[in-house]
Amino acid sequence: MRTRGSTQPASRFRDRVARPRPRTDGAPVRLDLGAVEVKPDPWQRWIAVGQVVSVLVLAVGLYLTYRANQETSSANREQHRLTAEGQITERFATAIEQLGEPGKDKIDVRLGGIYSLERIMRDSTVDQPTIVDVLSAFVRVHAPTPTTGRDTFDPKRVPPVDIQAALNVLGQRDPVQDRSGQQVDLHGADLRGADLRGARLGGADLSGAFLTGTDLSGAELRRAHLTDAVLIAAVLSGADLSLADLSGADLRTARLLVGLRRGTVDAYAFSPTTLTGADLRGADLRGSLLRGADLRGAHLRGRAPTRADQTGLCQLGVCPRAAELLDADLREADLTCVSMDNRTSLPDGIQPPRPDECD
Repeated sequence: MRTRGSTQPASRFRDRVARPRPRTDGAPVRLDLGAVEVKPDPWQRWIAVGQVVSVLVLAVGLYLTYRANQETSSANREQHRLTAEGQITERFATAIEQLGEPGKDKIDVRLGGIYSLERIMRDSTVDQPTIVDVLSAFVRVHAPTPTTGRDTFDPKRVPPVDIQAALNVLGQRDPVQDRSGQQVDLHGADLRGADLRGARLGGADLSGAFLTGTDLSGAELRRAHLTDAVLIAAVLSGADLSLADLSGADLRTARLLVGLRRGTVDAYAFSPTTLTGADLRGADLRGSLLRGADLRGAHLRGRAPTRADQTGLCQLGVCPRAAELLDADLREADLTCVSMDNRTSLPDGIQPPRPDECD
């Protein structure tokens, strides 16, 4: 018997799909249709390959874009650097021109050049060594060794405004940015009455400089060269002169502590000067106020005249002499291990250090 619309006998259909009998225990009935064979689609493989290729192309594109941006940024930075260097060069040339303007009526122009150089020194630290040399030369040229009044102290004397401005820039610079072994070279310059309070002049060449009445309180003068410098009535309270070369310096009536006048009563605030290891051979310290000064390890020995001295150099005022401490105020001064001999003149009541006091 055949059913309508069917080309297979009913018995064959029942054999292939057996109708399961209902179970009375309530368990699910499994229908086993046999294994289903799935054939792979070749288009799926090509689609996967295309996706991988797209990702690789995208990654390469992003990398090339990144490199292009990096090269553009580097080129922009280089262009910016060149532009900045060109501007600094132009500013430097203009400042040098201003610095060279002569005459008292051009002092404001020279001041502009000095402060322009200071700004350049801050903006471009690599140019600091050159600017230090330029300003040092400016001071030496425009404040040369005086021909008159070399040993006189005028409390009203001050250096010209442009010289003081150049000294301020030199004294306030950052010594770390100096060239290796560089010195602020002010040898022989006329700096009488200058304000150098707190100046950073470590290792500076101040040999033969005229510093009469100069205020060097709190200045950093470690290892400075002050040979034959004139420091009459100079204020050195709180200055660091350790290992400085003061041989032959004239320190008569120099003050190594600071005095403050308050109303009608004189009140003194002591700020000792550090002279540890300083070379004071031949220095003239008569009348100096050295109270509380640290002179440990300082050299106060005299030295024998050389053959050149014996041929007439003493007549020119350069004959070596022993240290002069007569009339100096050495109360509370530390003379531990100070090197001196019988040619060193000490004030009455001051005993020279004994060798057994030294390490």
